[in-house]
Amino acid sequence: MSNDILRDVPIDSPVRRLRAEAKLLSMVALSMALVFEPTWIMIGIAALLGVAIFRLANLPVAILPRPPAMLMWGLFGGMIGASASGGDPVVIGLGLGGLLDYLRLICLGIVLLFWAGMLAWTTGLAELGAGLRRLIHPLRRIGVPTEEIGTVLALTVRALPLVADEVRVVADITMTRPTPPPSKRGFGMIIHGFALAVDAAVAVVVGTSRRARDMAKAMVSRGSTSAPHPDPMRIRFSDVLAVVCAVTLTVVSFMV
Repeated sequence: MSNDILRDVPIDSPVRRLRAEAKLLSMVALSMALVFEPTWIMIGIAALLGVAIFRLANLPVAILPRPPAMLMWGLFGGMIGASASGGDPVVIGLGLGGLLDYLRLICLGIVLLFWAGMLAWTTGLAELGAGLRRLIHPLRRIGVPTEEIGTVLALTVRALPLVADEVRVVADITMTRPTPPPSKRGFGMIIHGFALAVDAAVAVVVGTSRRARDMAKAMVSRGSTSAPHPDPMRIRFSDVLAVVCAVTLTVVSFMV
């Protein structure tokens, strides 16, 4: 089981050979359809389409991340709260409207995260940053500072694995802390957990700030504070077909 959800999986496939720009535009179009039409039908279609593309990309099932137990317990607690809100439909005197809305929100988030993972698993970070810069490059004709925005986007994409690695290191160190004594059980345990979460958050912020400082020093040392210019965009038929299919599915979802 992989713990690095942002890891690029270098497996050749038709999805892998698509340009980063085509995958970005397709994901944006599908995400808009899900966000503005979050029906069960659209969520189901997006999930089935994601599974089909996952198989087409020849990705191993082991790359799928395993949610932590704390997250699962938090979702379960939210489910209990949503069940108490009631609403239509009513089954055996119990209103299930709030619970169904909550489950639909969870399914929507899972599908969107899965699509984001598909983009990360089938696209290198360098390709993704260059693709973002190429997409916004035409905006310079209307005075948009595309060079500065492109540099920030490229650095953000490059920094995502560093942040994920820092979070993983802090989480591993946190697990090595001794358990509180029996005198701090109950309400004291809650205070201890809150303090532990604050300490972990501060450690992540400090660690990522240190890594950002080191990256800035490396950029200054090489004599450049901007990202390298990407290669010109070469449009292929498969890229156009992927974007057209995604946009068509989005339009159809709004019309139906």
